[in-house]
Amino acid sequence: MISSVVSGAVHGISSYLMQIEVDVSDGLPGFSMVGFLSSEVKETIDRVKVAIRNNGIKLPSSKFTINLSPADIKKEGVIVDLPVAVGILVAMGEINEESLEGTVILGELGLDGDVKHINGTLPIVIKAKECGFKTVILPKANAREGAVIDGISIIGVETLGEVIAYLNAEAQEKSLLIAPTFLFSKTQSFPRYHSQFSLELAHEKTVTLLLLYQKTDFFSECSYLSTKRICA
Repeated sequence: MISSVVSGAVHGISSYLMQIEVDVSDGLPGFSMVGFLSSEVKETIDRVKVAIRNNGIKLPSSKFTINLSPADIKKEGVIVDLPVAVGILVAMGEINEESLEGTVILGELGLDGDVKHINGTLPIVIKAKECGFKTVILPKANAREGAVIDGISIIGVETLGEVIAYLNAEAQEKSLLIAPTFLFSKTQSFPRYHSQFSLELAHEKTVTLLLLYQKTDFFSECSYLSTKRICA
């Protein structure tokens, strides 16, 4: 059986979506990953196998072939643990393939199945929205970053087990299992909250921010321009 999962990555200054295909067939048992991969990306399969086993799922003695496309882009520094694990489980019949429609999956896996933080979430979510995808499943640690983009559902997950349960749930049950992440509530000011979130992100590293804000009253309107250096 062949399964297909959509993930994403950052290449240079741009992002792109990646198709991950998994084929499970008879033959000499083992795993093979292809698709112009760097050595660190090939390590993905070792983490994925252990994470699946530690979630109580036995891998069959079959031949697994995993293809990452497009093949003309070298996969360097790309984290595809979670989408590869989902592709394997779909090919094994452990996850309903129809649940992947319109969904992009991102994330690194620990050996115990924990879903870990990744870099480059925001440009990938932007690309997913541009390509018409409705949902992005990603690490919970990245959920608020992804939720900056409106019009696409951000599902933050902490374990592989949560992903399996979410994808296998009925449509009306999904939001009860894991509610979509929203960056701000209807009672909060949209610009103000986004400014606060930007400052929180900037605090993680030493960066220079250009702050533009406007002060207005009934009689006059004054514009202020300032720059501030934020240091962790």
